[in-house]
Order: sequence, then structure tokens, then C-alpha cells
Amino acid sequence: MKDKTMSLEEAVEKFVEDGIDLALGGSLTYNTPSAVAREIINMDLGGLTLYSFMGTYPVDILIGAGKVDRIMAPFVTFAEMGLAPSFRRMVEGGRLKVIEIDEVFWGFGLKAGAANLPFIPLAYGYDNDLPKVNPLYKEVVSPYDGRRYVTVPPIRPSVAFIHVQLADRYGNGIHLGNIATDKMLAKASRKVVLTCDKLVDHTEIRRRNRDVTIPGFLVDAVVNIQFACHPLGSDLIHRRDEEHLRMYVKMARTEDGFREYIDKYVSGKSHMDYLEVIGWDKLNSLRVG
Repeated sequence: MKDKTMSLEEAVEKFVEDGIDLALGGSLTYNTPSAVAREIINMDLGGLTLYSFMGTYPVDILIGAGKVDRIMAPFVTFAEMGLAPSFRRMVEGGRLKVIEIDEVFWGFGLKAGAANLPFIPLAYGYDNDLPKVNPLYKEVVSPYDGRRYVTVPPIRPSVAFIHVQLADRYGNGIHLGNIATDKMLAKASRKVVLTCDKLVDHTEIRRRNRDVTIPGFLVDAVVNIQFACHPLGSDLIHRRDEEHLRMYVKMARTEDGFREYIDKYVSGKSHMDYLEVIGWDKLNSLRVG
């Protein structure tokens, strides 16, 4: 057991490099560490392959900032708020390669990555058009029953940034809400960095040992940071900032609007600078309880 706490800047500088395979945990508008994406945008690097289960704001700003060459995700969307504007613009402009997958590929690919398997078969009878556009789907003949099965390769990101609500300094993390695919992502990734809303004493983790969702032996660093997910929400800690998200979706529909957003909220700013721009009255109004 060792102290794994780092600042956001230290963790991103240590674990994110040019051209790596980067994964962001969470799902839709909750529990994805947006602060990580903003920190990466301020770094002199690019060529990332980005992995995401159901990406929204942090995925979209990384893509809009030109940091991502390829993305593997079942979809990128702002759900009822509209399409992901930067994602759509970059794909239509031929500036982003999309590795087309569905949720089945994502789930089974993570299982293969976690188990260190070369591939994993999907359920017999799996049939859709994705194998026509993604050669990573391959067929094999089962040595047991002679049937043909569609298989997918392992997903093994170089580093995954996963948000939990509670963590101790040794890397044991607790989700207070939706875990999505974060547990399997942590097992499949070569390096794991947790961001947390609250750093708690190890005695609290031991008292709640059955609640631990990400065990410390999988984790390389812990970042204790307020509103790491904003404008997304963090379950039972703060709600998503719908006003900010809708503003972003509207601004990012054009290159000029996206650049205006980045200049105001991201460029040259630390996470604390970003929170000051948002305003503490607004932030505190989002807290749960």
C-alpha cells in the first residue's frame, strides 16, 4: 500500500502522451471526468485514440480541439440536448476516424482485455451490419459444435481515467451511483487514474469494503478534485449543469463558436480557473443535499 494521490496536472502529465490509447469512464452526462479533457487540451500533444462507452462533453471537446485521430465508441451524443457537434463536424470533414462498434463489442472487448484473451466470441446468432464496416469483427468456427461465431478483439487502453465519488489515498474507489462499464474498464486498462469528489480515510473504505467498486491494486493514481465532472454530473454529489451543456452544444455547432468556448473556459486555465469562470454560486446550486 502506498500513497497514490496526485494533482490533476501531475496525473495527466505522467500518464498522457502523444498517440496513446486513452479511455474515459462514465456514461452519458454523468461520472466522466471532464477536467481531464480540459487539462489535455492545454497540453502540446495529439494523435490520441479515444475509447468511450457513451461519450458526451469531454469526448466532444477533445475531438473539437484536434487532440483525437480515432475514436472507438458505441456512440457520441448529448442525448435529448442534441447531436455531439464537434464529433459530427470532424467526422463529416474527414478529420476523425470512427471505429464503428456497438455496446456488445464494447462489453465483450473489455472482458477480453481484462482476461488477456486474444479475442472473444459473441453469442451465437449475432447478426448486424457492423462487420461490413469494421474488419475487427471476425468469424471463427467453434471446435466444439462447428458453428461460426463472430468474435471481437480485446480492448486494452493505455490509460483510463475513471471518476468515483469516494476514494482513499491507496486507490480504492466507491461509486455512489451508476457504475456503467467502469469496473470492467479498470480491469482491462494498463493504467488507471481515479478522480474523486472526496478523499476519505482508509478506515472508511475498510468499514464499507463491500461498496468498493474499483480496488486499489488496479489503480495507479488518485486525483481528489471538486467538480471534476462539470458540466456533467456526479451521482449523489452534484447534478449536471444543463444550462452550460446546452450552451456548449449551441456554440460548438461552428468552428468559430467552438473556439470561442475553448478560449473562454479552457485555454490556459487550470481546473480552479475554470471553476472561477463558472462561478461558485452556480456550482453550489448544483450540489445534491
